[in-house]
Amino acid sequence: MNLYSNPQSSAIFLDLPIRMESQFCMDAVDFTRRWQQATEVLYQTAFGLVFYVAFLALFILAIRHLCLNKVSGGRSMIILMSALFVLSTTQVVLYLVQSVYVLQLLRLDVEGNFRLRTALVANRISFAQDMFLITNNALTDSLLIRRCYVIWGKRKFVTILPVIMLAATTILGYISAVQINLFYTVAFNPAIVYILSVATNTMLTTLAAGRIWWSGRDVRRNLRQSSDKAYNAAAAMILESGAIYSIFVIAFLITGLVPTRHSSGTSAIHSLLSGALPQIVNIVPTVIIVRVGLSRGVETASSETDTPNPNLSFASIRLGSFGI
Repeated sequence: MNLYSNPQSSAIFLDLPIRMESQFCMDAVDFTRRWQQATEVLYQTAFGLVFYVAFLALFILAIRHLCLNKVSGGRSMIILMSALFVLSTTQVVLYLVQSVYVLQLLRLDVEGNFRLRTALVANRISFAQDMFLITNNALTDSLLIRRCYVIWGKRKFVTILPVIMLAATTILGYISAVQINLFYTVAFNPAIVYILSVATNTMLTTLAAGRIWWSGRDVRRNLRQSSDKAYNAAAAMILESGAIYSIFVIAFLITGLVPTRHSSGTSAIHSLLSGALPQIVNIVPTVIIVRVGLSRGVETASSETDTPNPNLSFASIRLGSFGI
C-alpha cells in the first residue's frame, strides 16, 4: 500500500508475463525486480506487525483506563477507540493476505504460469489498504478536531479551517487511491495528500497546545508553581504526540523521493515506514489516553499525603485537553 507512488509502480501486479529462458527458469534481471517488489511488501508487513503489537498493548491499557475511571465522554471514547482497533486490525490482515499473494505471484512468474487473476486480486488488496488508511486518518483527525473544539471552549470558528483541510485531505486521498489503483493514472501528485495531512495535524496540535499554555499563563499568578507546571506538561504532551506523526510522515515522504535504483537502503526504509504508517495513525491518540490514565493513577496514589485542587490536577488538565 503506497499512495505516494506513480501509477506504473502501483500496477506492478498487472505486468505482462515475463520472458522465460526455460521451464522453472527466470531471467536474472526480471527475477531481481520481482523479488525486490516482493521483499518491499514483506518489509511492510513485518514492520506493520511490530507496530500493531505496540498498538494492541496501548489499546488494552486505554480501554482499561476508560472503563475503570468515570470520565466525561468516556463511552464515546470507547466507541472511537474500538473503531480504531477494527481499522488497525483490518489493515494488518490485508498486509498479511497481500504478502501471501505477492509470494504466489513470484512463484507463478518462476513457473511461467498465467498470473493475471492473482495479480488482479493483489491489486484490489492494495486498493483496499489505501482506502482504509484514508478512512483511518479521517477518524483520528476528527478526534483531534474534537479535542481542539473542547479546549477552546466549544468555539466553532476555531475548527472551521481544520475541518475544511481534513475534508480536502480525505477527498483527495480517495480520488488518488481510485486513480492509482483502478485507472493507473494520476491527476495530481499523491504527496499532496500527505502534506495536507501533516499541515492539518500541525495546526490542530498548535491550537490545542497553545490554548493550554495560554491558560496556564492566565492562572500563573494565583496558582502554585506545581499547577503551572501541570499546564506546561499537558501542552508539551500534545506537542509531542503531534510531532511523532508529523516527523514520521515527513520521513516517509523524503525516503519516497529517492529513486529505488539509486538507494536500495532508502527504499527499504520507505517500505518499513509505509508498513508502520497505518499503526502510527492509531498509536498517537492512544498514547495520550494511556498517559492520562497512568498519571491519574499516580495522582490518586499520592492524594493520601497531598490534596491539591482536583480541578487543576495534571490528570484533569490532560483529560480535559483530550476532550474526555
